Amino acid sequence: MCSKDPKTNTYGYVVDVAGPGQPRKQQRRRGFARERDALDALNKVARAVADGRTHAAPSKQTVAELLEA
Repeated sequence: MCSKDPKTNTYGYVVDVAGPGQPRKQQRRRGFARERDALDALNKVARAVADGRTHAAPSKQTVAELLEA
């Protein structure tokens, strides 16, 4: 679902990204200039989840930090 922020005049979306049998998890993104851009991003994530592909949420973790863990 897309929504418009009246303060910033930008659009955002909320989508469930948890797989079947997992606790509910939502991804929220905002700051899209156009509603169409927000819908496109929403559909891309929703399609990846529905197809069963692994959806990796954006992270600020570096590759070096990942390899050290």
